[in-house]
Amino acid sequence: MKWGPYTLQSILHEGGEGTTIFGFRDSEQLALKFRWRTGEMSTTKFRRLQRLATHSQHFPSLKHWYCLPNAQVTVSDYLAGVDVRELIADSAVDLVMRLSIIRQLLSALDVCHEHGFIHADLHSGNLRVTRSGRLVVLDIEGMIDRSDRQLPQTVRSWVNPNAMTPEQYAGKGVSPATDGFAAVSVIAELLTGYSWVTSDRGLMPHMMRRPELPDAELWTWLPVDQRSDWRSRLQRWWDVNASARPGSLRDLRGLIDSLIPDPRASQIRLAARINELVSEPKNQPLRCLLPDFETKSGSRKPSRMPPHCRLMAFFLLVVAGVSVSKIWLIVPSSPIVAPTIQWVFHDAEGLTIPRLHTQALVTRWRTCISLATNQRRLGAVEWQQSARFVPPASILLQPVVECGGKYCFLRLMGSAPTGAA
Repeated sequence: MKWGPYTLQSILHEGGEGTTIFGFRDSEQLALKFRWRTGEMSTTKFRRLQRLATHSQHFPSLKHWYCLPNAQVTVSDYLAGVDVRELIADSAVDLVMRLSIIRQLLSALDVCHEHGFIHADLHSGNLRVTRSGRLVVLDIEGMIDRSDRQLPQTVRSWVNPNAMTPEQYAGKGVSPATDGFAAVSVIAELLTGYSWVTSDRGLMPHMMRRPELPDAELWTWLPVDQRSDWRSRLQRWWDVNASARPGSLRDLRGLIDSLIPDPRASQIRLAARINELVSEPKNQPLRCLLPDFETKSGSRKPSRMPPHCRLMAFFLLVVAGVSVSKIWLIVPSSPIVAPTIQWVFHDAEGLTIPRLHTQALVTRWRTCISLATNQRRLGAVEWQQSARFVPPASILLQPVVECGGKYCFLRLMGSAPTGAA
């Protein structure tokens, strides 16, 4: 598939903030991320991100930025490798390799914060180890730029549940301590050997009110005599109060260096394992509704609509004309396969909708979706290929809904009416 000067080959990732597609320009391998969240990029921020990549090898190099009427698109170098999430339970990744990943993560965060950025969505799925054993922090387009006051300074549009921190869960502002909390989650996953961070709605409130790391005996990748020390040190960054957390993770470097006296050798070992696991993107047909390519880049016009792709069941809801009584659904044929669907609500600026509205909204959209699909369950929906008009009761909002295998993201383009819940 052609998109302007780019040849798009396959989908790399689909998530809450958009779709990343592997492609080429001439012979150069690239990753194009189509984002439908708004207000997170400006010309100043884009240039600062480019400078960040020149100062640290732990961040991808951004090539271009296109701000189109219905998508924000960033083009970066494609980095072949394996996500840290896939290495957590890999028994062939020994302690030295795991500490190499942690050491590089700490270095990356130091540079990130020194340049005035907060990642605010740090989790093992946003970290990749390349063929050379180098750790790269992904999803940098949505990082918070504390120097550009025209951009949001508090929260990201969408935060992965595995990257959630107490201040983000409470809808408060973020700081470098937010990244410290999330980084400790990744460190704990690497040193325990399993992903114990939960996105379960019943457990998440308890975890955010009283965050506790796993018991010392579960840190099986560490020597027995060091497990309690590591856990007690890391627990300081898991304080529910962000201001009570230490300012930097740098003092962990001493612990790490005592276990890996030769960081270069450990990175070479890690690279050898990555090259055993890595696979190249497959050349597969793309069935995507993409925004029209425009040659102008660097615009500050905000994005309002998502790209729609085959593997994630997107559907766009737009109020017909000036009427608020009908919603037009574009219903793709891709099925949702999950025992339950989790709903995540955002307003037009990407902020979380107050919880008192969400139950009524879920009930309302359950009815709307059922009418469109002749299904009564949110899980395992067999989407119909044709679109139709659906008259939901008392719809006063202009929403955009994006559904995938596990989550439905409902983004409100207007404001919830008084008494909606």
